[in-house]
Amino acid sequence: EICYSVLLEYVLPLERGTRFVDGAGAIGDSDYKCDADVAIELASLTIQALIRESRPGKNFRLGGEGDAISTTPGSNSFKHSNRDTLRNAKLADEVLRRLVTAQLVSSSDTGTNRNDWIWSKRETAMTRAYNMALNSWSVAAAQAPPAASREAALRAERLLLEMAKSDDSEGDNDNADDEDAAHFDGWLGIRLDSPTADAQYLMELVSPRAISFNTVMTAWAKSVHGSEGTDKRSRSRRGRGKPTSRSDGTYAAKRAEAILKLMIDISSEAKDYHLAPTAASFGIVMQAWAKSGHPEATSKVLKLLDDLQHRNIRPTVPSYVAVMTSFSRSDAVDAVHEADQFFSTIPGDIINAELCNALIGVHARVKGKLSNRYVSCRRIDEIIEQMSSGDGRFIEQVIPDRITYGTAIMAWSMLANDGAADSTEPLSTTRECAERARSHFNHLLHMCGHMQIPHGISVHNLNDCLRAYLAARMPAEAESVFSLSIQNRPFTPRPDTTSYSLIVQAHASCATHEAFAADMALYWLRQFEENVPEKSRRYDFSDTQLWNAVIDAFCTRNKVSKAEELLQEMIRRYERELEYSISESRSEVRAPRPNTHSFASCLSAYLRLAEEEPSSAGEYAKRAENLIDKMEEMHSKSRQQAQSLSRLARVKPNSAVYNTLLSIYSKAEDVQAYLEKSEDVFERMKRKCSEGNESCAPDKYTLTCLLNMYTKSNVLEGKDADAKAIYLLREIRSANPSARLDVAVYNAILKNIASANRERAEEFFSTIPERSTASYSILISACGRLGTEEGANRGLELFDELDDSSNTTIDAAVIAHVLLCQLKLKDSPIRAKSFLEKIESRYPNTVQARHYNIALQACAEADTSCAEALPIAMDIFNKIETSDTVTATDATYSNLLKVLARHIPADDKRRTALLSGIFKKAAKRGCVSFFVYDAFRKATNPSVYKRILKHGRGGKVSYSNIPQEWKRSC
Repeated sequence: EICYSVLLEYVLPLERGTRFVDGAGAIGDSDYKCDADVAIELASLTIQALIRESRPGKNFRLGGEGDAISTTPGSNSFKHSNRDTLRNAKLADEVLRRLVTAQLVSSSDTGTNRNDWIWSKRETAMTRAYNMALNSWSVAAAQAPPAASREAALRAERLLLEMAKSDDSEGDNDNADDEDAAHFDGWLGIRLDSPTADAQYLMELVSPRAISFNTVMTAWAKSVHGSEGTDKRSRSRRGRGKPTSRSDGTYAAKRAEAILKLMIDISSEAKDYHLAPTAASFGIVMQAWAKSGHPEATSKVLKLLDDLQHRNIRPTVPSYVAVMTSFSRSDAVDAVHEADQFFSTIPGDIINAELCNALIGVHARVKGKLSNRYVSCRRIDEIIEQMSSGDGRFIEQVIPDRITYGTAIMAWSMLANDGAADSTEPLSTTRECAERARSHFNHLLHMCGHMQIPHGISVHNLNDCLRAYLAARMPAEAESVFSLSIQNRPFTPRPDTTSYSLIVQAHASCATHEAFAADMALYWLRQFEENVPEKSRRYDFSDTQLWNAVIDAFCTRNKVSKAEELLQEMIRRYERELEYSISESRSEVRAPRPNTHSFASCLSAYLRLAEEEPSSAGEYAKRAENLIDKMEEMHSKSRQQAQSLSRLARVKPNSAVYNTLLSIYSKAEDVQAYLEKSEDVFERMKRKCSEGNESCAPDKYTLTCLLNMYTKSNVLEGKDADAKAIYLLREIRSANPSARLDVAVYNAILKNIASANRERAEEFFSTIPERSTASYSILISACGRLGTEEGANRGLELFDELDDSSNTTIDAAVIAHVLLCQLKLKDSPIRAKSFLEKIESRYPNTVQARHYNIALQACAEADTSCAEALPIAMDIFNKIETSDTVTATDATYSNLLKVLARHIPADDKRRTALLSGIFKKAAKRGCVSFFVYDAFRKATNPSVYKRILKHGRGGKVSYSNIPQEWKRSC
């Protein structure tokens, strides 16, 4: 920046007009003399410095202007931002404009005897300065955001095209009709005075070269940015490395190809070898198409490759790499196979590690089924083995490098993670993937140690390996990799926050089946606190995730007290640092930050304990109340300090938190005591929602919890039972119009209303938007409780309506409820038989033993005057006996014994034989429950009863003394 200021203020002052004497100094300034060649060199060095400062990762000293970002806390170094890159490109552009508008005046001793070598060198220097200005826009296109990148590429293209136009129109300017007319230069848009007869502008020394076109094509190729970056380790496979939008990538590729065609046309017309396209020119355009995301990108890249070969230009490695890149970003199913086939056509003498890495990258990015990705990962191992041994397509051995092993580790790690997420994939496969990632990590470590490459292994390689072991639930192996990294410094990286977080999560994930997993997770948390310097911690989501993993582990083991201790430690450290930051006017809070998940884990654990220990639910409810009060307090403080501080705790109460508290209340033994508190929580949720916190809006789970509490406390009993339930529904709809109240919520309300008032239940039933089978089942059950013929008929009507509906299905529960509706009627056996025959004909696979048992119960409870009861019961029993899908249960035998006892007179000789035979069948099948035993005892006389139950011990006959073999199926 200092060089830029001095250059424009003293060397190239615009207000005075700069004129240089060829071989002497500047004209018109006796105090300062500067040679023209020196001015060109100073301008070139300034542009070069601006480009160098725009490179990614470049640090500036404190005090520079621009939107700089601190790289490390407390340091005075600042990392370059995207806007600084654009600003530097504009500064370089301004330097070029000042330079090319300077005039070069021929002196008396050089005007006639011009040194051609000096002029040729001067032209080269001017062209070099111009190309560097183009490169500044190319660097800006690579570093700036997508919209600014496109603008930078357009600026570079404008410079290039207008330069070529100016070069073609030189002769036209010499033939101007008006010698006094202003000299206009179109390619820079600058209007200048006509130069004197002995002078010329330096812009006339600029000549286009192939590198000029290549630089602009590179700007377009680099202007295509991925929405998630181009890092291969992005967890999202779909769309990884693709442009923000497909249209942007396609536009950039088309612009680059248009410039290539212009380059070909100009070089053909001028017959200038300096403008002839090279393999690099085609390679740049091929890369632009490869990264464009266009569905036909691969075919366009291959067409450019053919065009390159037809011009007798030998493709270079970047050209072949561009083809591989297009295969890796293609959505075609057979892209991997096409890449392998194309690789087999590449000349063996050109294959190097970069090409092999490109092929490995194709296999690493393969999408689709896990089985196909597993095959691709195996192919990666095969390629690495061929590289090391020199087999296959390799004329000689190609040494795998860090990218080779790093990509292999990444591919196996991603496969392990996705395999763990797939419930159908066995754990053994995930562990195999983790071991393969470890194998490549060991090879990479051996290579870096053998070749003495400091920091040869990146922290990404280490974290990928740890992530694979996390997916495979192998915390011990993850520890061994971590220790290996510590022991082999400086070849291995220093573990970062993510590394410790993965170790902690690996142990925490095993907390369900390993007793000491939570303690080991806590140990590694303390190791992180001890070994990672304070100034190196980011205190971002990774730190929070690390603490949350330990809290989750203790909650999983039901060690909620230990989990809450960690949570309270986080809160204390955060609040202490918050107060310090406010008092010292710091811009951020550097401390572990709890978030909503930290609190929710403890609340969920309290809910589980309340379910297991209802007697202690009150204590857990009090702890949960304290945590939620703390959440509300922290949320309020964060809102107050949001304008002045960054990195604040993201603690925000939501409906899930309040619903958990309501669920804890519902688990208490004395639910009545918590009704008032539950209603206060409901009102608090509505109030916070009205204040703008929509995440606290009551939802269907809130309604379900409250209904459950009201049911347990008998609040919904009585003639006004439905009013309370409908009131809750109306309030939730009012507070949260977007709440998704599914049919299960409506069924819960319907069940509560139907338990007290069937007519009101019918009214509410008609308002349910999408009724389910359970909705009909609830209402049919309410009709059955009437015990009248009207209720039974209404139950059958509802069943027919359900049967005609296309959105619902008939299940066993609704059939049972219809059968129960028929009980207590005089002709219930006939009704039950008729309905069963209908079901057997239409839904044979839905009929169960309990349906026949209800029909037997109807026969058993029928009046003795019903002559059809006994034949119907025997017919039903015969169906059960001969059925291949239904098996008799103890209820079958007890109901049949009751039928025989009720409908066969006591003096009938068949009675004893039938009762004894049925009881023996029940005993043979192990179905003698207490109900069967009691029904048989009441139906027979004592002598028969004792004779059949002769297995009683000590002369006593009782249910406890009968053989266990008779009870085995009960």
